[in-house]
Amino acid sequence: MKKICFFMNSPFTLGGEQRVVTILANYLVNHNYEVSFLLTDRFQKQDYEMYKLDKKIKLNFVLKYNKFFNRVVRKFYKKLGVFNSKKGIIKNRLSLLKKIYCNGFDKKILANVINKEKYDFVIGIGSEYFSILVILKPFLSNSKIVAWEHSCFNAYFKTKGRRFYNQNALIKYLFNNIDYYVVQTDDDRKKIENNYKYSAITLNNPNSFKTLEISDLTTKNFVAVGRYTFVKCFDELIEAFHLFSKNNSEWNLYIVGEGDDRKKYQDIINKYNLNKRIFLTGQVIDVPKYYLNSSIYVMTSSWEGWGMVVTEAMAYGLPIISYDIPSSREIFGKSNCGILIEKNNVSQLASAMNYLANNELKIKEMSKESLSQVKKFDIEKIGKQWIKLIFKGDINEN
Repeated sequence: MKKICFFMNSPFTLGGEQRVVTILANYLVNHNYEVSFLLTDRFQKQDYEMYKLDKKIKLNFVLKYNKFFNRVVRKFYKKLGVFNSKKGIIKNRLSLLKKIYCNGFDKKILANVINKEKYDFVIGIGSEYFSILVILKPFLSNSKIVAWEHSCFNAYFKTKGRRFYNQNALIKYLFNNIDYYVVQTDDDRKKIENNYKYSAITLNNPNSFKTLEISDLTTKNFVAVGRYTFVKCFDELIEAFHLFSKNNSEWNLYIVGEGDDRKKYQDIINKYNLNKRIFLTGQVIDVPKYYLNSSIYVMTSSWEGWGMVVTEAMAYGLPIISYDIPSSREIFGKSNCGILIEKNNVSQLASAMNYLANNELKIKEMSKESLSQVKKFDIEKIGKQWIKLIFKGDINEN
């Protein structure tokens, strides 16, 4: 029986990353793999019910990792990393770049835990955690290292001040030492091949919701879901709804989420006197309620590793209006489940909203396409791909 470990801060916080990791972990443990989480969470939060994590999955909190001295050293190097990402002063100094992710104290602590547990595969969730694993690799006895990317290529490698920007030496080291690098779209796979001559593996995210309910498409609501932050471009969605509202007095907009840009969004809503038509819900647990009470989903992100909220909305039968970004193109495929429009084009977005809101037949046609297309991302299909491509298992033997 292979031992699989997911390495991250915690699976018990709100977020798409946590949901999808839990789904895959549950799938693997139900196919006779021994599954564990190696966690760095200081507060050791445990909530198996949050995402219905299977109780056969083991939680291993690295207690020594969070001793006061270790946290002080780590904070110093993280500040150095932020400075370097902006200024690029150590972008070719591999020894220093390694310490930003995993200093000597952390290296010893984490390597000892992984070697003691004898994991066959350790999957690093996101850039910080798979970078740590690559730095640990020379000190690991048998474990193979899997990097699981949870954003997109541009966010990881090309955005100033974020992730691997200005870390040239570390990027080269990463691709020379990783066993498997998993991305969520073929677009990312091709960009990594073209830029770094490395053959990544495309594994789409499994759909995070299974439901027997679908929207009846009678409620005149648009819905969008996500953090209130710049990358989601909800300010542009509000501007587009303002244009839309000039010719429509029936439809409303719900933006489900919370975040630092709430005041910014509310100020725009107030400016246009749309308080009775645009609603900022704040953080909610029952997101499906909003899918069921809407008829069209709108995605305005500048980038997404994988548009999980898009496939969630499709599972509830919603047609999609989306900015033309790689993940949405891959989710749509050749289906007619929605409309792709030019990114950041507010007037085009308003026109698409107007077109669908006034075309009941088209909404129903796209709804059927959504329900059909989203089946491609069922965990049974995606889980089999993980087993065959990464763990080299035969799904028929499990």
